Amino acid sequence: MNNISANNQKSCVVIFVILAVVAALFYSIFTQEAWEDFFITFKFSKNLIDGHGLVYDPDQRIHGFTSPLGVLLPALCYLIMGKGSYYSALWLFRIFSLAAYVGSYFILARSFVLRNFKSYLPLVFFSILYIFEIKMLSFSMNGMETAFMLLFLAWLVSLFDNNFTQRWLAGGLSWAGLMWTRPDGIIYILAVAASTFLLGNFSRRKLIIAFLKMGITCAIVYLPWFLWTWFYYGTPIPHTIMAKAVFMQGDFKYLLQMWILVIRNLFAPVYYVSSQWPGWIQPLYFSFGLFASFYWIFRTKDKDILGRTVSFIVFLMSLYLTITQIYPWYLPPVTMLALYVVIQAVFCGMEYLKKNDYVNRMVVYSLLLMFAGVFFYIFCFSMIQSRVHQIVVEDGNRKQVGLWLKEHVAEDERVYLEPVGYIGYFSEAKMLDFPGLVSPDVVRAIQENDGLNFYTLITVLEPEWIVVRPFEALEMQRQTIMKITYVSDGSSFHERVENYLDTHYSLVKTFSVADDILNYPFMAEQYDGEFMIFRKIH
Repeated sequence: MNNISANNQKSCVVIFVILAVVAALFYSIFTQEAWEDFFITFKFSKNLIDGHGLVYDPDQRIHGFTSPLGVLLPALCYLIMGKGSYYSALWLFRIFSLAAYVGSYFILARSFVLRNFKSYLPLVFFSILYIFEIKMLSFSMNGMETAFMLLFLAWLVSLFDNNFTQRWLAGGLSWAGLMWTRPDGIIYILAVAASTFLLGNFSRRKLIIAFLKMGITCAIVYLPWFLWTWFYYGTPIPHTIMAKAVFMQGDFKYLLQMWILVIRNLFAPVYYVSSQWPGWIQPLYFSFGLFASFYWIFRTKDKDILGRTVSFIVFLMSLYLTITQIYPWYLPPVTMLALYVVIQAVFCGMEYLKKNDYVNRMVVYSLLLMFAGVFFYIFCFSMIQSRVHQIVVEDGNRKQVGLWLKEHVAEDERVYLEPVGYIGYFSEAKMLDFPGLVSPDVVRAIQENDGLNFYTLITVLEPEWIVVRPFEALEMQRQTIMKITYVSDGSSFHERVENYLDTHYSLVKTFSVADDILNYPFMAEQYDGEFMIFRKIH
């Protein structure tokens, strides 16, 4: 591996920074992707600037978003762009996110080149994997808060050097950044602290003192938001956490299955459920995810304490994610650390090889090239998937459902559904969403009526409107059976089943792009391809 001079180091990093900017902008322009959850949060942002307060519905204070930065920055963007459409605000928010996304790459790339390796190849491979890891890029640019999570986590990890215990101010500010980005930032903080304490090569006494100083710094910076939410909403705990907490359960077998899913999907595509992905791809990225999660158990020389420490963070965070439902937008911060581990481990391991051991070196380089090729393949293919999904499913279906409801739902009527983002934003109607992210009525009904679920809650809530997918409508019919009778036609008896949905509601409209999706064979995901709208029979 050829050494890089200081000037060449800077040039290489700048080149890849430019490539990261180009890749991110091209992805956003090509796909026009605006993620479902952005519209949940942006409705809070818009109401804040429009003078209604930081609320989803003007008449109800509910902490129905998770990220302080994710709601305040879009609000600022909406204000700067003259309170126009969501589209202009989203694009300005993308610019902020792009800066954070590229900043996180820059921080980690410099720490690789300047501190651990003085050669081209680690930087080149890490840069390629970082830039073309599709989940990190897409969720940094589609309206989520992901880029800021990557930035503050990269900053924290970059502090892992011999002076870590003396850099408590930077560490405390990075902790505060994580908390301002997402409430589960505390889990990342604890995972980093535990990994550093157990595997780091630091004085335990100095480490404890440094952690205390970081904690105080973090508390001071985060305290204003904590106190304000307590005053404004009556609790500092986001309502979304309380809504989801009801379903965070499972036995050991279930948790083990969820943990395997987390590890398997660390490097997976966004729409990894698509059957169109080649069968050989999954074992490849699963093996790299498994390696990154367990690299910490290997006894390596002191130089790679960093790799083992970060690997243990990946392991701890993968355990944490098992208690949540495995969605791709939760994974990018852990994926970034896993990339860090893979490159760190591979090139530290290369130093064990003799200089003339060309065969083993070629094997390692070939595996890395294959891994990079898979990333690029997933990146290109996923861009097409995301573009089609945005045009056909999001703009062509979910948005249209919302616009139709806006014209037909009265001000005092409520709409019961699961996907509240697009439909809730464009309909401007009162939402009863499941599991109650912006609806305390749903959470209250679940808590007060043991055994109720998405399909049976309608019998308690009695909403005026129901928006469901076809398979959900069938399950509602099955789970809300009220009476079974047998009627005679003169020669035989026939079973007549009465269920709550058919008895109390009538189907008034169906929105379907299922046939359009079939025109794109690589779009196997048809989950939101069809919605049925039911209205209560008066």
